[in-house]
Amino acid sequence: MGLNQDAVLQDLEQRTHEQLDFLSQKLEPLDAEVLNRKPGEKSWSVLECLEHLNILGAIYIEGFRQKTDDGTPRQGSEYKTGWLGQYAARTIRPKEDGSLSYKMKALPFMTASASELDKESVLGTQREQLEAFLTTLEAAKKVDLGKNRVATSLGSWLKFKLGDAMRFYLNHQERHYVQMERTLAQVGGANF
Repeated sequence: MGLNQDAVLQDLEQRTHEQLDFLSQKLEPLDAEVLNRKPGEKSWSVLECLEHLNILGAIYIEGFRQKTDDGTPRQGSEYKTGWLGQYAARTIRPKEDGSLSYKMKALPFMTASASELDKESVLGTQREQLEAFLTTLEAAKKVDLGKNRVATSLGSWLKFKLGDAMRFYLNHQERHYVQMERTLAQVGGANF
C-alpha cells in the first residue's frame, strides 16, 4: 500500500504532541504514589507502562536518528509500506474506542526492573524521547520512508521500513497511553 510521506509524518507529529500534552496535563500533576499504584497484582502501574516505553524508545529513537541522518534521500511523495510493517503498525494501534485487536505479553527485557519507580526520572525520559522523536520526524522529511530500514526491538534480523517503524513505534506508545488512562481510572488517580 502506498502512503503519502508528508501526511504520515504530519499525523505522527500531531499524535506525538498529544502524548506530550498527556504527560504535562495528566501525569505530571499526580503524586508518585498514584503513578506507582497498580490496579491488580499482574497489572502495570502508570510508571511501569512508561518505563516499558522508555526501554523500547531507547532502541527505536536511535535507529530513527541513524536513518534520518545517513539514510537514502527522499525520492518522491509516497512510500510503499512493507506488508509486515504495515500489519504490525495497524494491529498494535488501539481502535477508536480504545479496545485492542489482541493482547501481547512484553518480553522480560522490555519491562521495568523495579516496581517502585522514580516519577521525575521516568517522566523526564519519556518527555526527552518524545521530543527526540519530533526531531527525527522533522529530519525524516528529507529521507525516503520506504527505502530505509530500521531494526525492531527484537533485533537486527527483523527490520521495518522507516515509515512503518515510526508508525509502529507511535502506535505502540498510543496503546500504552490508553492503558495508562484506564489504570488511572482504576486506581483513583484520574484527573480528566
